[in-house]
Amino acid sequence: MEDKEFSKCPACGAESPYFQMIAEELKEAGRVPDGWNFYLDKKQGIVFPPDRLAVLPIGAEVPGFQFMTDICSECGCIYCVKLVSTVAKKSIQPVQVVPPNRAERRRIERECYTPPNFGNIGEN
Repeated sequence: MEDKEFSKCPACGAESPYFQMIAEELKEAGRVPDGWNFYLDKKQGIVFPPDRLAVLPIGAEVPGFQFMTDICSECGCIYCVKLVSTVAKKSIQPVQVVPPNRAERRRIERECYTPPNFGNIGEN
């Protein structure tokens, strides 16, 4: 499937997406590189049933999509300005290491705490 771009607002027909106009101003001022784009929102996902995805081998490719939205500066309508078809590879999800919270740290400290042995201090 080919990528699609929508330059006109579907509600009023204006060609003035708000965030793309801001990006153009920044490019003209030399603050961002020419290939840089800015959107209201960017979403991506895959087009595949989750139960079937679980049995696919690591490295298998599945169809995916991305879409970017913007706001019409004339009427305020939020609409899709770019639609991209992609291919995603199944991979192993990295394990996120979550540090223990304060209560958990205190519990660990209590379990590991051994009172100091001062020997015979104070005894004659």
